[in-house]
Amino acid sequence: MGNVLVFDIGGTWFRSARVSHGKLIREVRLPAVSIQSHPYATGEELLDGLGSFFARCYAAEAKLGPIDEVVVSLGAAMDEARGLIYQSGPLWGTKVADVPVQCLAPETPSIPWRFINDVSAMASRHQSPEVGRFAILLLSTGTALRTFDQRFGVVTEGPTGGLQGEIGHLPVNCTFEGRRLDLPCDCGGTNHLSSFASGRGLARVLTEIGEPGWADDLSLFARATHAGHPRACAVLRSVCAPLAQVLVTGLTFDPGLEAIYLCGGLASGLDSALQTTLVEQLQDTGLYLVSDRQPDYFEKLIRMGKQDDHSGLIGAYLSSQRSTGVLL
Repeated sequence: MGNVLVFDIGGTWFRSARVSHGKLIREVRLPAVSIQSHPYATGEELLDGLGSFFARCYAAEAKLGPIDEVVVSLGAAMDEARGLIYQSGPLWGTKVADVPVQCLAPETPSIPWRFINDVSAMASRHQSPEVGRFAILLLSTGTALRTFDQRFGVVTEGPTGGLQGEIGHLPVNCTFEGRRLDLPCDCGGTNHLSSFASGRGLARVLTEIGEPGWADDLSLFARATHAGHPRACAVLRSVCAPLAQVLVTGLTFDPGLEAIYLCGGLASGLDSALQTTLVEQLQDTGLYLVSDRQPDYFEKLIRMGKQDDHSGLIGAYLSSQRSTGVLL
């Protein structure tokens, strides 16, 4: 298709762009209408905010030229086979659940809309002939991981209602300076991986330990980690420790992964500091009879994904070319 309108909907930003001849043009980025930015909004009002963004962007682009298809990369747990959005903690907290995707798409006669999970969309952009099976580890407003098998050209799913890789909602323990941290998750739970190893989770950790300046501006925290600030590096080790435990458990059951790509706003901001610290925590945890015999196993496995902030938009477009996701 020559003209595709793509959206990347996350808990921090709503983005849109037109893809013309394979290139992004006229990108729009606005703060997300989410449970974080509108804590007193009802679930219906939050959905209306997203629907309004869809409608405004579509109307603006339709005036400038033809649109063949609209594709949405959505930061939500969803069943693409049934077209059902289960939940999105970063977007809606506990206020929205079990929403048919057609409820989100405005009426655009004869123009199809396609919805796909945001991590699945990112996986489409990270395909390469050198890697057969890989995972996208999204560290952004929330936390998720999905595996992609290039033999079949799809994200691996089982008989779980379309779900796969919702690691952000696994229960974990996180400690700092010998003290266990007890923090909420956007989904309504407590002490989930996303409570700590996500953008919002990290901010909560920093607030809890008395670092409000870093909590309010994670870019300052990122600069501190790159500068080797002892307390900042200790915090990063603390939030990477439960993440390493989850990954090692997964690798024990699924040893065929050739690469895990770190993606998302938090990964981009922390960059090499995150990669180095996570590898160190994985090495400390160890993968039985593997990492001790292959000392560089985790260094080869953990890789930085594409960090240009366009993976959601470009991945949405690539998903449309491969006919994945929910087509309305």
